[in-house]
Parts: sequence; structure tokens; C-alpha cells
Amino acid sequence: MSTKPTTEELEGRATQLRFDFDIKTEDEVALAIGVTPSTLTVWRSKGEGPAYVKLGKAVFYRPSDVQEWISRCRVTPGASQPDEPANDNAPDSVATVGVDYAKDAA
Repeated sequence: MSTKPTTEELEGRATQLRFDFDIKTEDEVALAIGVTPSTLTVWRSKGEGPAYVKLGKAVFYRPSDVQEWISRCRVTPGASQPDEPANDNAPDSVATVGVDYAKDAA
């Protein structure tokens, strides 16, 4: 007869999955781009912000999707229009995005 996994076992599996698939939590991404996790929640409800992955009820972000979103927010100084359609909810400065995801995963 199988027993129900403990909370520690489930957390260990979740951590391993995040590492195996290189996905980041909402808190990690919010910190990296300089917004609150609740801002990411609002953006998702409006269809804005970076693409995300849902596993059950949990929300995760792939670093490549966050980088792509940042690229779409690029504005060339002096240009009358953004280089590409920008997200109005982009961070004021992308300088905070220099978080080393590889270092954080270690």
C-alpha cells in the first residue's frame, strides 16, 4: 500500500523539477525585474508581461521567455516609437534584470 508523500518530499520534487526544466518561481522573476509578485499576477490576468508556465496551480517562468519579453520592451533613445510594441507595464529600468539565474539555481 502506498503512502502519501510528505511535504518535504513534495518540496524536494518541486525543486528538482524547477532545476531540471530551468523554470523560475514568480518570486524569483519579480525580484529579477524589479516588480512585486502581485504585479506579475495582475499582468497575467490582463494578458501582459512575460509568458509563463502553469503546472497545476503553480506559476513558473522560463528565463528565455523573460529575456524575450525584456527584448520586446526595448526602446531606442530618440526614436519616436519603441523598436517593437512595448508592454506598458515594463519595468522602468531593465538594469535590475542582470540577475544571474544560474547562480540563483545553485
